Amino acid sequence: MVETHHRVKNNLQIIASLVDMQTAEKRETIPLKEFERLVMHIRTLATVHDLLTHQAKEDKVARTIPARAMLTRLLAAIGQAAGQPALESRIADAPLTARQGTALSIVANELVSNALKHGRGK
Repeated sequence: MVETHHRVKNNLQIIASLVDMQTAEKRETIPLKEFERLVMHIRTLATVHDLLTHQAKEDKVARTIPARAMLTRLLAAIGQAAGQPALESRIADAPLTARQGTALSIVANELVSNALKHGRGK
């Protein structure tokens, strides 16, 4: 389990770095916003994977992940990427399956990213 976690996490980080390099070069074949969106999705999946692996280490079964922990980490990553590291949130906790956690993280990523991009104020 630990070896698999390590390999998946490293591969996701490599992919994100390669996309970041392409974004920096501002290639015209793919819009810059699409690269940025891809990077956030990869980082979102890496966050969920990391939390699932951490839960597996702690309880040896890892049937669920805590919603609050997942969303807190995800919001920190989104805020950092957007240059706003102090996002304010109130998150209720609930146990989520891996599938639910992945779906929720993707939806939250889209909602928060769009709010930061298009919103005004806090």
